[in-house]
Amino acid sequence: MFAHRRIFLSFALFLSAATLPAQMTYWVDAAKGSDTNPGTYAKPFKSISKGVAALSKGDTLFILPGVYSASKTGEKFPIKIGGGSVDQTKVKIIALYGPQATVLDGEGKVGGYMVRFYNLGAGSKLWGLQVANSLSTPGWWDIAVRLGSPSGGNYATHDVEIAGCIFNKVNRGVVIWSKSGGNNLVHDNLFINTMNDAINHFGDATEAPSSIYNNTIINAKTLAILEDGATTKGRLVNNIAYGSPDRGIVIDTQASKLLVENNDSFGNKTNYVTKVSLSKSNVSVDPLFVDPAKGNFRLKTTSPLIGKGWMGDLSLFRTPDLFGGARVFDFNGDGNALVDIGCHEVSDVLTWQSGTWAPAGTVTVHHKGPAAYMAIDFFGLDVPGLTLPGLGTFLLAPGALLPVSFAGSPTGTYKLTFPNDPYLAGGIRVFLQTVYVNTKFVSKPSNIDMGIF
Repeated sequence: MFAHRRIFLSFALFLSAATLPAQMTYWVDAAKGSDTNPGTYAKPFKSISKGVAALSKGDTLFILPGVYSASKTGEKFPIKIGGGSVDQTKVKIIALYGPQATVLDGEGKVGGYMVRFYNLGAGSKLWGLQVANSLSTPGWWDIAVRLGSPSGGNYATHDVEIAGCIFNKVNRGVVIWSKSGGNNLVHDNLFINTMNDAINHFGDATEAPSSIYNNTIINAKTLAILEDGATTKGRLVNNIAYGSPDRGIVIDTQASKLLVENNDSFGNKTNYVTKVSLSKSNVSVDPLFVDPAKGNFRLKTTSPLIGKGWMGDLSLFRTPDLFGGARVFDFNGDGNALVDIGCHEVSDVLTWQSGTWAPAGTVTVHHKGPAAYMAIDFFGLDVPGLTLPGLGTFLLAPGALLPVSFAGSPTGTYKLTFPNDPYLAGGIRVFLQTVYVNTKFVSKPSNIDMGIF
């Protein structure tokens, strides 16, 4: 929830990003920005289009909460990453407060593509954005986010990551053509009421394997996920396909190199349509959402999908779930950290903060966890400071270079009072994560939270 300022990205990823040389950080703010600004935190751009156009290799664009559209912020569609003459490889486009608070709105008028990645956008990442309301009467190939092309070449797409996003009332959600490309990651996204398909992957003999995992797809009008192409490679694991009036998961290929494991296709007119024999890890069971009628697609604590996810490559789960929670999680405290199926990980711990991130300000950190656990707060500051191997910059709190800032009750609060230091301003991002530990040293990491000075 926006009130909790929950962050949607990997803690280590953010911290290590500060150490990369010769990279710029740009900001977009729908409420306070202007496209005549230089794109700094103090003077942000107004449109995502302008912000993306400013990016060069390795740069980062932070998007602050708001509704971004042609009428409100002057968006120009499609927004292209790596589609011009500028090298935009390894750029990061990040909606800091997540898809509930940050919406790229087509206003029912955008056909074609809303966002498109090209060859010069290889290695780029899109996190935490809601892409919504494409053309109200769409054409067959109108797509919210497109990666690659059947022709390859400059249209090939390599190593792009789409994560922590919501796709809401668009024609097709994410379409991947892997000719001369591949190794793309589409994960921890929620697709709601797509007017055609939610995810399409068209494979090719020259592609590197792409991975589609831990997505939740609700009420796709035509089908939830399509794997197609005579030589499709890659991994399709841990996805939920639910409630389509047509088909759930379609495997229209006989490729032996496609890994299909631990998916749940349930409540669709036809749950699986496949040319290959699926393993028994692919199921058709009620996922037991908390309240689907009200749009809450978290899993109940009694869901049969808890801890049932495929874990054959743990490198896929270094980033959090859709709402910032730890992905490999020991929910029942038995010492075994497992992965759930779908875009949400069931958790019984939560951390959030309230107050003012400003010089001389005070922030209260709130904890919620099991009674037998102790809460230990960790803070990271993404400016030069203490650097720990594997973690990047790491900080207790302003002025205290220690790994731990608080240890106490799992339901207690902790106040941070900041010094009246004018250098604590200008878009400095402070990341907070609480680890809850019991007497048997079983640990439960909370969601990642954030404040901006």
